[in-house]
Amino acid sequence: LAERIAEDTGTQLVFLYTGSLSGKDGPAPTYLEMMRYNVRMMVVALE
Repeated sequence: LAERIAEDTGTQLVFLYTGSLSGKDGPAPTYLEMMRYNVRMMVVALE
């Protein structure tokens, strides 16, 4: 559904971490990095 809405509206679909962290080598290994990653992804989507 989200993909279809993004396609229909010409927007970009981004994925956020919602409470689980990535692995230690991933983009969100700590809570603080998870929050930073999510903010970066939201900024990218809004540009």
